[in-house]
Amino acid sequence: MAGREGDTAFTIAHSVTLALAVLDVVSLPAAVVEPLIAASIVWVAAENFFFRDVGRRWRIAFVLGLVHGFGFAGVLRDFGLPPDALALALAFFNIGVEIGQVAIVAAAVPLLLAIDRFTAGERSRGFVMASSAAIGLLGAYWLVERTLLRG
Repeated sequence: MAGREGDTAFTIAHSVTLALAVLDVVSLPAAVVEPLIAASIVWVAAENFFFRDVGRRWRIAFVLGLVHGFGFAGVLRDFGLPPDALALALAFFNIGVEIGQVAIVAAAVPLLLAIDRFTAGERSRGFVMASSAAIGLLGAYWLVERTLLRG
């Protein structure tokens, strides 16, 4: 249940900040948003090493979703927005983001099921830790690239 709550919290949060940023109610510069997104990836990866309280993850997913919504808004602005169909463009973009997330999960599930079969149905803690480390390192690289190596 905690996973679905986190997904819902993330979706609601990024939808809110996406709409607010596209409508120019609130905005953050990409120089702030992009490093925050990278830091959020590092945070989520690190959670698997240090935190076991999955009941609170929906709260973290909500906060991270707020940040990611600003990132999505930046992408949408780069596409260009039709002023006469702003709400429709916003809705379809948000639906596209959700479809993308579902596609990633659909691709990952067969791999995870194969790993479960390989490990006799026991989720391998080593696999989770190795995957989290790889994701954390990629996020850390992106964070350094977005902060220290730019500009």
